[in-house]
Amino acid sequence: MKKRLAREKKISSIRYILYIVFLFFTSTLAIARIDILPSTGIEITATPGVVAQGSVVLKPDTSQTAILQYRLRALRSDDQEIEQSRLTIENRYTQGVQTLDRYRTVLSGQEKGNQVTSTFQFEPIWTDVPGEYVSSLAASRNAAPDIPVKIIIKPKSLLTLQPQNFTITTSSLKSPVISEVNVVMGSNSPRWELYLVADNLKFKSSSQKISNDRVFVRIKDQYNPKPWLLLNKKLKLISGVATPITTIATLEFVVESELDDRAGDYLGNIKFLVRNFK
Repeated sequence: MKKRLAREKKISSIRYILYIVFLFFTSTLAIARIDILPSTGIEITATPGVVAQGSVVLKPDTSQTAILQYRLRALRSDDQEIEQSRLTIENRYTQGVQTLDRYRTVLSGQEKGNQVTSTFQFEPIWTDVPGEYVSSLAASRNAAPDIPVKIIIKPKSLLTLQPQNFTITTSSLKSPVISEVNVVMGSNSPRWELYLVADNLKFKSSSQKISNDRVFVRIKDQYNPKPWLLLNKKLKLISGVATPITTIATLEFVVESELDDRAGDYLGNIKFLVRNFK
């Protein structure tokens, strides 16, 4: 009976010691601290066609000895969503740029208190709706903090003319001498409108001019020619939706002649104005 009591007391002492050791171990894990700088996390402002970057610094204390990985949660703005694989990370452990649709290592557990910088990249495409997309990086360990993510996509419309400078020879509308210009455009706006308006054309060495109510435009359509439109006031010519950079139209221009027009070069501008809608 005495031997049995002694054995039970010994077993109880062992359990107590193990319990103390377990408490000490879990407490050590709980106090491992990781500072994230900046504390606001990752914030990237971007426009289509340009790779934008952001970075965070993770500074663990010396008790941090476990591998820590992160992946991106769903990245959303209202009813819009961006694929997680389009945000990438690069640091000393990723061996180049890696997508964040799966866990990626940010700390190896061997830093001994030294900080690690991770760089994040994002490149919008023209069909990404402008807005503020919010998410967070989820840690592979429950004890580690999430990292906030905010990506701001700015509205952008890019318009170029081919050629950028062009000459229009005066003629009659019955037998027009047409100058053609290709309009190349890209826009990430859900809806946009293109307006044109002409200045008066001024003679180089005198006050003589060609009034803008003699400047005409139309969209080229060789099978079904459209009527000529005046450019003496702002004219909505084309509208559309988000589109990558492409030729959206070929425009035809005519300047109507009059008998008393002085021969020579007249200079002026035809303005192209883009209106973006949310």
